[in-house]
Amino acid sequence: MQKNFEDLNKSGIFGICLFWSRMFLYVTPGCYLAFLGYCVYLCLDSMWTKSQGYTLVVLYSIMIILILCSLFFLFSCHFGLSFPSNLIKNQILMVLTIISLFFSCFILSFLTEKQRYIYGMRITDFVIRNPTDGTVIEFLKNSATQNEEYINSRSNNNYGYVSLFFAIWLIVFVIFEISLALINKEETPLLEDRSDHSGPHNDA
Repeated sequence: MQKNFEDLNKSGIFGICLFWSRMFLYVTPGCYLAFLGYCVYLCLDSMWTKSQGYTLVVLYSIMIILILCSLFFLFSCHFGLSFPSNLIKNQILMVLTIISLFFSCFILSFLTEKQRYIYGMRITDFVIRNPTDGTVIEFLKNSATQNEEYINSRSNNNYGYVSLFFAIWLIVFVIFEISLALINKEETPLLEDRSDHSGPHNDA
């Protein structure tokens, strides 16, 4: 898979699709990674962690690890690192990507309007039960008038972004795997034909 654009271009439309889908398999998860890092930063706010716990932080962190593993195996396939074989690396990449996509759907279930309402109720409950807490006092001083935006920026506002990354990643991954399979299918008979012609010939 460590072919450059000139080599892949010889395979026609499938080679071009493989090249660009491979590039987007770097770009899309990379942008997703940066976005998730920002989400973790927001959800580490003291008021949020005290009222909601670390559920979203843990989910985002697991997703970050999955993306990093996926990028590592994509990189190793692309540049032909010695371990293990390209076939095994591609299979691992496929499994990691599928798991990442399913996990993105799982994360979406925590970013719905219903969940946003639950987050709001938890913050209200925490404020009522802990009126003298320093975090509550600071929160009421700085965010009381922007309570809705505070919650939305850590919940349902991110639903659309995660959905977008999921959709782009899924489409690019499908194009990548189909293109790779078709190119390998085209090259296998050619390699077998070359092997037949290069074998020993018995003259009568």
